[in-house]
Amino acid sequence: MAGGIASTQLGYLISYSSGGLVISPKEVSSSSLSISSKIYDRTTTATLFNDNTPLTGVVGGDSVSLSIASNATAVFDTANAGSGKPVVVTGVSLAGTSDSNYTLAPLNLTGQILKRDLMVSGLTAVDKPFDGTTNISLTGTASVAPLVGDSVTLSGTPMARTASASAGQNLPVQVTGLSLS
Repeated sequence: MAGGIASTQLGYLISYSSGGLVISPKEVSSSSLSISSKIYDRTTTATLFNDNTPLTGVVGGDSVSLSIASNATAVFDTANAGSGKPVVVTGVSLAGTSDSNYTLAPLNLTGQILKRDLMVSGLTAVDKPFDGTTNISLTGTASVAPLVGDSVTLSGTPMARTASASAGQNLPVQVTGLSLS
């Protein structure tokens, strides 16, 4: 009766075949990684931030944590400004005495590249006598200085106003009517 169990039921012998059992690593996820917002700078480089929140899905008292290599990278999909931009991260793995029992779920990180402010220069507000209006005349030609390598066109007709029609000195002037393309 090698490899089986004797049974008197209906004259059958119960036997078992040997086989290989596979225990797959469990997927764990991390909510501790995020991407810092940045101002448009013509590059796709992103900054990875880790708040060290424990991994989700670790069994019992297993010792497993997130490991970020010193040469880890985070890269936006494009250099253009926008929110919810996909970021690809390399150099992130699992560490610890139980790390071989786990795999890291895809990170699916996104970040934001903020638009860079461009200062309009070349315009001067013309002093005027009190006339009861907030309209201000401008002289000069409006221009902007984008980052080297970017081509930006400033268009439109600049219009200027003050917040108050009252007489005063060093009054702030708001310029509108210009756009970028």
